[in-house]
Amino acid sequence: MHILIVGKQGVGKSTLISKILDELKLPVYGFITKKLPPRSDGACPVYIHSVVEERKYERSNLVGLCRDFHGTGFAQAFDAHRHLITAAPYDGVLLMDELGVMESRAKKFCSAVLNALDSHPLVVASVRDKDSEFLNAVRAHKKVRCFYLTVDNREQILNEVLSFIKQAF
Repeated sequence: MHILIVGKQGVGKSTLISKILDELKLPVYGFITKKLPPRSDGACPVYIHSVVEERKYERSNLVGLCRDFHGTGFAQAFDAHRHLITAAPYDGVLLMDELGVMESRAKKFCSAVLNALDSHPLVVASVRDKDSEFLNAVRAHKKVRCFYLTVDNREQILNEVLSFIKQAF
């Protein structure tokens, strides 16, 4: 069973996942996305990074831009980084931080995410609480347990996830 931390932007999904990973004490593979502050044109660049490699901020890993609370994803860039999912060894946790609407048009990337949910032993992911065909399929996957995070329930959810881990693993 996989662990999905679902919530809106800024509620602490990544922080909670960091605490979960500390508790699991397993090798971590996969990816994180990082949104940078606005550039001079007002757009916030979004980059994808390997969990196990040094972070870089280059055109090659720029996967989208956010402007005025609207994101534009670069499907080819997401698809080019699906190896961060498909090449993850099975001896640890596959981290996907975060899944959102920007990658919805990246068919190869989305397929890699859904295939990982079918085949990888343990996935921990943060998932935006938005409506899209891709995100709905991720949250409805038969091998996931969704934990819905808000600003008010962070400690409660952490305890629920840790209890779930002890029972399931």
